[in-house]
Amino acid sequence: MKRTIYLVLITLATIACIVGGMLYHSGGFSGLKPDFSGKTETIFQESGAVSEIRLDSEVMDVKFYTGDSLEIAYGGNEKLKPEITFENGVLSITQRGKAGRTFNIFNFGKTQSKLLVTIPADAKLQKFTSQIDVCDLEINAMSAAEAGIHANVGDVDVRNAVFEKTEITANTGDLDVEDSALGSGTIQVNTGNIDINYCSFNELHVTNDVGDTDVRLREAADTYTINLAADIGDVEAFGRDSGRNYSQEGSGPVLTVKTNIGDIEVK
Repeated sequence: MKRTIYLVLITLATIACIVGGMLYHSGGFSGLKPDFSGKTETIFQESGAVSEIRLDSEVMDVKFYTGDSLEIAYGGNEKLKPEITFENGVLSITQRGKAGRTFNIFNFGKTQSKLLVTIPADAKLQKFTSQIDVCDLEINAMSAAEAGIHANVGDVDVRNAVFEKTEITANTGDLDVEDSALGSGTIQVNTGNIDINYCSFNELHVTNDVGDTDVRLREAADTYTINLAADIGDVEAFGRDSGRNYSQEGSGPVLTVKTNIGDIEVK
């Protein structure tokens, strides 16, 4: 009973934080201006080699793809169009400002801007850093020696990426990482579910305050050193209930997962 009451209170507090954050960061409590048609236009093109990407996004969904050359397309509120600089191989994308103040209940909570970033398929970034406030981030097939992904309110999806060193932190939102190489990494989510599917890593440490964590391993299960612990929640390892803790020793990758409130499943 105590656990149920605690979970309900945490859930209500989380919803309040999400709603308040969206309203505050997207133009005040008077709401969003629904002027985004869904179309995008190219605002930047460059043929030079890119070695580093720095992203700072306030209210803008961002998607990274690979292609033939460096290109950026934007759609949405003109006041939210980001500033873009490219110097000595460093691409900086910075968005400042807030959306309009006309409230429309049918557009409540919807991000009004979108950025599509295409980087050369053969680009080997030395560093990728991102700080997103109220928006979703999607990364596809990116390669970087070091990746630092930090999100406030919004979902983060990573697909087919190759990172030697990975750091992902998220305040409120779900995290989904799939078919990626994470090298040595840390993942921390305050409120949201974590899904890590078929990823390789040398050492991966995952912390989730409130939310479920699911991991599908790529290599044979007995090669991993694993430590799982849930303060309030169930731990399931390879189809077997393990109470609140599970551990095993292996000669290969190291995985640790800790949750305060939420279930853990590894398979």
